[in-house]
Amino acid sequence: MGTKLNNFVEELLVAPLQEGEFAFENPREGWVYLGFNRAYYGVSGSLDGSPVPVVTFRNPPCGDTMRWLSAGRHVLKVKGATPDRVSGGKLSIRLVKPIIVDARGLCALRGDEASKSLGLDFFRANVFAVANTLLRNPSPADDPVAAILDADLARRGIRKVDAASVGGQTAGVAYRLDGKWQTLAAEPTIEAALLRLATDAKCAAVEAISFMPTSDVEQFKRVMALLRRHCVQGVQK
Repeated sequence: MGTKLNNFVEELLVAPLQEGEFAFENPREGWVYLGFNRAYYGVSGSLDGSPVPVVTFRNPPCGDTMRWLSAGRHVLKVKGATPDRVSGGKLSIRLVKPIIVDARGLCALRGDEASKSLGLDFFRANVFAVANTLLRNPSPADDPVAAILDADLARRGIRKVDAASVGGQTAGVAYRLDGKWQTLAAEPTIEAALLRLATDAKCAAVEAISFMPTSDVEQFKRVMALLRRHCVQGVQK
């Protein structure tokens, strides 16, 4: 296993960013984070001999991804990481848990400010660097965003699951422990609750975390930033 950063994240490999192959051992089937410390134009990483890069510069600028990988040895091949492009750059590979976001309200490319609906552009900017799983109801035949969304998720490695197959919470943030979903409680703020989940020894066996957006868009953004800090980057404080 790797170096435990908190209850959600373990570091498998940290190395200076440069061209070449980086081998790592995934100790279990599950989600693996692969990323550079920031997005570098012209620098990419491909996995296990595939010609299609999984880590690449895209808009919004993104230099990382999460992929569901089998247990065993994998190799990330980095291209374009010349010294003039990536001076001081870093590559990180981490084990992460399922991070589920309810996207059943996502029904358009752009949101509607009047109704506070959230469109695909909002999810691209605030959610896709955080979530590795989206809850979605089956799309109707005339859903204008379905095909665009599916292409986005395929490029980013995000899984889409039917909400009915997951179960869980009715609002806010929840976590799964011993196969059961529980809501965050007994803390004054969401940040305090997430920090407790990330660091409390009693929560060491947490299996997944999920978030159901509320009508407060700014809170949604804050929670996504917190989930990325604790559940993707492995920050404890």
